[in-house]
Amino acid sequence: MRLTHLVVTLLILGIQADTTQFTPDQADWSTFYSKPIAVGNTDHSPNGVFWLKDSDWATWDGTIYRPNEMDHDSFKRAVCPRTDVIRGIREVFYEHNPFADVHNPTKGEVDEWHRIALNHLRALVGYTGPEHEAKKDHCMFIRALWGQERRFTTKWDDKYPGTFDSAYGPCVGGSNAHCGATFVPDEADQAPYLPPGHAPCGTTGGGSEGCTAAPKSDIPWSIKWSRAACTFIWSEGFWGGHVGPFFHREKFGFSFWDTDPSNNGNNAHFRGKWTGSLAPNLYPKEDAPVPVPSDVPAGCHHLFVKSVAGHGSFIQVAVDGITFTQQSDAGRGINVFDVDPGTLSVLNFGTFDTYGEMDSAGAALASFIDNIPAGHIVMLAVKDASSPQTAWSTTMQDAVSKVGGSSVTASVTFRDSYALIGKKSPDGSACPTCQLAEQHASGHGVDAENIFCPDASSAPEPAAASADPAPQPVADADCVFPFTYGSVTYDTCTDADDDSLWCATAVDADGAVSDWKYCPDTDSVSTGGSACVFPFTYGSTTYASCTNVDDDNFWCATGLDADGAISTWDYCTGCATVYVESAGKYKGNTVQFQIDGTAVSGSFGRGINLVELDAAGSKVQARAFDTWGNMDGASADLVAAIDGVPAGNIVMLGVKDASSPNTLWPTHLQDAVRKIGGSDVVGSVKFRDSYALIGRKSDSACAACRLAEVHSTSSRVTTDAPVCQGIAGSSMRNGKGRRRSVVHHFKSSVPVLPVVLMVVAVVGLAVAAAVRRRRATVTTELTVELNGELL
Repeated sequence: MRLTHLVVTLLILGIQADTTQFTPDQADWSTFYSKPIAVGNTDHSPNGVFWLKDSDWATWDGTIYRPNEMDHDSFKRAVCPRTDVIRGIREVFYEHNPFADVHNPTKGEVDEWHRIALNHLRALVGYTGPEHEAKKDHCMFIRALWGQERRFTTKWDDKYPGTFDSAYGPCVGGSNAHCGATFVPDEADQAPYLPPGHAPCGTTGGGSEGCTAAPKSDIPWSIKWSRAACTFIWSEGFWGGHVGPFFHREKFGFSFWDTDPSNNGNNAHFRGKWTGSLAPNLYPKEDAPVPVPSDVPAGCHHLFVKSVAGHGSFIQVAVDGITFTQQSDAGRGINVFDVDPGTLSVLNFGTFDTYGEMDSAGAALASFIDNIPAGHIVMLAVKDASSPQTAWSTTMQDAVSKVGGSSVTASVTFRDSYALIGKKSPDGSACPTCQLAEQHASGHGVDAENIFCPDASSAPEPAAASADPAPQPVADADCVFPFTYGSVTYDTCTDADDDSLWCATAVDADGAVSDWKYCPDTDSVSTGGSACVFPFTYGSTTYASCTNVDDDNFWCATGLDADGAISTWDYCTGCATVYVESAGKYKGNTVQFQIDGTAVSGSFGRGINLVELDAAGSKVQARAFDTWGNMDGASADLVAAIDGVPAGNIVMLGVKDASSPNTLWPTHLQDAVRKIGGSDVVGSVKFRDSYALIGRKSDSACAACRLAEVHSTSSRVTTDAPVCQGIAGSSMRNGKGRRRSVVHHFKSSVPVLPVVLMVVAVVGLAVAAAVRRRRATVTTELTVELNGELL
């Protein structure tokens, strides 16, 4: 062993082991002793682990791994070369020999080993001083066990009724992984769990907790805890919300629960509790620069709020790209910045742990907002979790509505991300017009942005076309597309900063609005026409949705002749871009769906997630099917859900975590996915692959229904596709004037005329065929390239 390693070990681990038992006698560990041996491990020491070879146990030479000098992947592999091995952990085990009997270690020995292992993990990043030493705490061990008893049994339910599936419980039958987090029985019921003479454990001081099912029940005690720590590190990195306490909290307590004692290979539930002082973070995360739009008007400012809740949680609040220093004090729950509208400096800052204590913290939040002067800018961001798996309380919703929060606050829950920029109501009541920007999402972070002009108290409005206070709706021919308003470019009428749809009727040299009028109440493209005919073929491509090929706008076939060629066509209405992101367990472990950049809400989770959109582009359903945990039942439910989708509706699929237990999808599931455009690739998707699909429902396998599909065994995937309502304009078109005029530029040194004559001779028959396919009566247009130039 190197001297550096020895010095680090002596500094942080100490010489004398303390095998006092901290895990209560009530914790049932019987299967955690028997299962590892039953599956082939010889004992609970590192050398007794049958699946790890000598080369798998990475040694440590004393190198300090500084996370701020490494990328995420390099750091996680330096500290945890595998998800069940912490670097140098085998050496540390045999230096201390914590188990007198490696076949049957006592609870006290296991508790002490976890202290040694935890401090070794801290030593890997240079945390070797007393201020970074992790210590065992009786109440943390006991509260972790109480949380699991509450989560997995009904032992406490009769005497302590509570609210179902809340942080307090009861929990059995619920889905909240942190249910039971705040549960503490009365002093009489605590007594059997506490060592003699120990004071009762209070309901406060729980600090934080982390839960995971990563430590399988058949893993020996020497590395069972490593599996929990390394899983968090691999998923979140050094600055993750679950990882932070492993490196920085003073006191800890762990509990392990076997959820299926009869199954040797099931996952065991780990609950870690943390409290005490927060050690200095020697590697603060540097905020990514906030991009500031280049077109911010003179005298105006760019306001920015980022909220990333859940795993790897953080917030970022900035004006003109400069972050507020107060954000370093942001905590779990809702963080509020009271900003002077003239100087744009922070006057007051508050952080409210509405996850841990919703009632008291929600009341404090309301009081804080009530005391903000009218007209002040308020920037609000959720970090980690804003509620214990429940909707925000009415008190919280009402308070946030006074600074521009919309009805979306009624759907924010648990680890949803939420960001708001608003102004304090002039009269202290709900104020929808006080909202400057608001974003909400489940499963990923959000950014809220606004261009704020102090003199006008808002971004510039579009200039009126005349002195008439109520311009009359105009035909779409009067609109100029595209046009830019604020920092956004629009291709259709918009209701931005207005209650009605409007468009530009004139733009300046930069494309910005210089004159405008209201649009009709319908979309910018006329509606009320015939339905699109899908699929249709244009050129050599078959389309299952509207396309903008050879045009600036989306169009579709509205009629086909006897040969299946397009006979009539028109522009589509209500077009939007849909987006799917999928990432397997160690590729990002996420799924998200968007429509025109706005996240689709839903309770998405492990397995295959489905979103259905109707012909108008509105969400019909958003569901998760855990085909990893229950392939037979979940796949049958998913097949039924797909079969129940009306023909023509859009279906988006995205895999999160894992879609199968390391097996291929069953045939009936593959067949169902092919009905929404899935290709033969569905026959190779398995386990933790990433997979995303956008398709249109058919009653049978339909390759033409596929709008976008992507699959990867090694990385996160994203895909998007345009989706329109599938209703065309009110007048059938036969193709005349369909495409923009072709301007012929001859810029080649090659003699042009002979080449053109040859090209025309070759493609003459093809042009005639294209004319028949494309339109009934047509003005033929020919586009030819020569030496890369359009002819």
